[in-house]
Amino acid sequence: MTTKKTTFSSTSENDPRYLTSVERTLSILETLSSYRSSLSLTELSNIVDIPLPSLQRMTKILEKNGYLTRDTRTKKYSPAIKAIDLMYNYLASNDFAKKARPHLVNLKQVTGCGVSLSIPSSVFMIYIHRLPNYKGDFENTLPGKRIPMHLSASGRCLLSSLSEQEVSNYMDNTEFQMITNHTIVDPPQLLLTLENIKLTGYSIVKEEVVRGLTSVSVPIYNKTKVVAGISIQLQSTAWTNEKIFQELVPRLHEVSNALKGE
Repeated sequence: MTTKKTTFSSTSENDPRYLTSVERTLSILETLSSYRSSLSLTELSNIVDIPLPSLQRMTKILEKNGYLTRDTRTKKYSPAIKAIDLMYNYLASNDFAKKARPHLVNLKQVTGCGVSLSIPSSVFMIYIHRLPNYKGDFENTLPGKRIPMHLSASGRCLLSSLSEQEVSNYMDNTEFQMITNHTIVDPPQLLLTLENIKLTGYSIVKEEVVRGLTSVSVPIYNKTKVVAGISIQLQSTAWTNEKIFQELVPRLHEVSNALKGE
């Protein structure tokens, strides 16, 4: 999904408690976190729509406080070590993440597959636990990575639980891009996929993001609301859909029920 230029809400700015400078500073961090490569001030300015003089001051403050680092050769910015500290503190203080981990460890041991837990953030799913069991890219083993909901098995579980209007809004504001030759980029086809998830209670994303890799997921509820998704990652050639349904989906539902909020 291509990152769109950031815009700021005039409605929010009418709130006396609203600080545009804070929102714009956060948009810098969010933009840099969504790119694999570092960005120059000009590239950042074009994305977040902040004039260069203001952007220079903001990045300087973030750099001074340890949230950004600037390459002395290229003059480009990227997130710094303090961003990891925020992730650590979030996970260390999150009761849901603590409760989930032993279930995930057991699920990995029982199935022999990679396991992950993700939660929604805006139009993305963010991994808060990843227990890989395959030789994938380094970045695909790290918590904190985010993926558009329609490309995530867990994200599709969440999308399938939303109202027609909410799903329509998501579709209208999403740029569908082909990642592999299996990626669903046709909105009507995705809608049919979401309807099937409603009927079956689980989602399969097969080689749509990574060739040779299939992800199967079930939702985790807090009362009637989907608040997270638990997934198993496996090699596509080793598992048929029937085998996934018989052997993995019941295991996923066991963990989902154990983590369900009252």
